[in-house]
Amino acid sequence: MSELEALDASAYSMATSQMAAPQQSTHGLHVQFYMHPLQDTLRTIEEGRPIFNDTPYVMIMVPGDKDSVVRRPVRVGVHPKDDNLRFAGEYQAFQANKDQPIEGTPLAEWPLMTASEIREMEYFGIRTVENLAGLADVKASQFMGMQDKKKKANEWLQNTKDGAPMLRLNAELAERDNKIEVMQQQLEELLAKPSKKKNRDVAE
Repeated sequence: MSELEALDASAYSMATSQMAAPQQSTHGLHVQFYMHPLQDTLRTIEEGRPIFNDTPYVMIMVPGDKDSVVRRPVRVGVHPKDDNLRFAGEYQAFQANKDQPIEGTPLAEWPLMTASEIREMEYFGIRTVENLAGLADVKASQFMGMQDKKKKANEWLQNTKDGAPMLRLNAELAERDNKIEVMQQQLEELLAKPSKKKNRDVAE
């Protein structure tokens, strides 16, 4: 290998090792990335039941100052102030270890499931009502009472689906009423303002 080839190989090895290793934090903040179940309002109305999507969030805190805590969705981009670059080390670690996202109705939002049952279901990878409803019969038969819960999950999903049109109608009516109320307030404020002509008459 020539001297030039050796230098190129050394430079390539150094670059790849720097990319693979998380960068040391220099921002002086306590930063934690995590998945937060964020409700999908549109799909909740469409399906007639609470639908959540796991969304990457970041918690930023000045060490020792509990009043400085900020929690918000992660901003990913190419600007140096975007979270994936500003907190590159923490973000790389989060990307490497984050769990499979949840999509659907979490078991915690289903009133027919106790806290202990939820933990048991999560142990077997069942995290949503949809997961439970779609469980294969051969798997459900291995656990006491699972077939009954699977049946109830399917019935609940069907009932909420049947009620979705009414839920959408109620949401649309509520939005219409809110717009009417805003327009009425604007009209009242407009009528309450004295006209310029009236002010001129008083001045004369």
